[in-house]
Amino acid sequence: MKTELSCEGSAKLRVPSASFSDPHHCEVFFNPDMEFNRTVSVAVMRAFAPKSVCDGMCALGARGMRYALEGGARKVVCVDANPAALVFANANIKLNKLKNVSAVEADINDFLDSHPLGFDFVEVDPFGSAVPFLESAAKAVKKGGMLSVTSTDLANLCAGKRVSAEKCRKDYAANPIRCDFSHELAARIFAGKVSSFGFKPVLVFYQGHYVKGFFVRGKKPKLGFVSYCPKCAARVTGKREKCACGFKTQVAGPLYLSDLCDKKFLAKVKGDARVAKLVGLLSGEIGFPPYFFDLHAVCDCYGLPGKAVATVLDKLRAKGFKAVRTHYCPNGIKTDADVKEVAAALR
Repeated sequence: MKTELSCEGSAKLRVPSASFSDPHHCEVFFNPDMEFNRTVSVAVMRAFAPKSVCDGMCALGARGMRYALEGGARKVVCVDANPAALVFANANIKLNKLKNVSAVEADINDFLDSHPLGFDFVEVDPFGSAVPFLESAAKAVKKGGMLSVTSTDLANLCAGKRVSAEKCRKDYAANPIRCDFSHELAARIFAGKVSSFGFKPVLVFYQGHYVKGFFVRGKKPKLGFVSYCPKCAARVTGKREKCACGFKTQVAGPLYLSDLCDKKFLAKVKGDARVAKLVGLLSGEIGFPPYFFDLHAVCDCYGLPGKAVATVLDKLRAKGFKAVRTHYCPNGIKTDADVKEVAAALR
């Protein structure tokens, strides 16, 4: 296998050369596009300061190396069932001269089941849905610990196709819908599933092809629903059979309705300019309804010309509404105004 040396953050990594052209078909998985995910994770780890870390499904160990080098973790155990991955992981441990990192060849569920309450921080970063690993991961997190989860099954969470929606209902016990704010609904369905294991989110975000969340132990939340009208683009919290306009609504859920981020924890998360921008947007989203408006979609629905996001925000605020940008979409806003008020601000 042809390899090359790559650098990410403070880590030096020996990676398969094919990772940079076709990472999903490499014998050992490494996706360069997940660098931002790992960078945010490092910033969260510095804020949380765990002593012991399990990097589940570690592949060649990129995340585990960075957790030890930048995150301040005192002990990191990298776990993967792929023997070829362990060869790379051990090589990268030596390359970075890390004495506090070890690599274990094992099925991640078997490993976590054998280490109940074993780690301050458990990372679950699979290919696709994280649902099959949540029960074991939750048991392995110490009291006061953190569960870090990535799910790359957005096609299912966003109801990309009929079969995808069925898969979401099976895995997450929740109905997804396809609309302009599907990515937020996806994050909330995801958070609802993780929280059902006795955790609450402190930072959840969407990026590209995945949703990422960091969770600490908490009470099981009361989940709820969001209803959407495909005719007038109205959206409301709760389950509604018909919109005020008389059209039949689509209902998403059950899903997590409360804030997906904790303001006090966000204030501790420090990183580069990209991390700072994300944290700023996430902080602004706190306290808003569990949905956003894509202004382009509202324009299309009402036959309106586009307007700058800043102009729409100013108009809504002038009327006494709260309104902010959202990280989910560059043309998206979160507001307590309804769709008619948003459309009026676009005129």
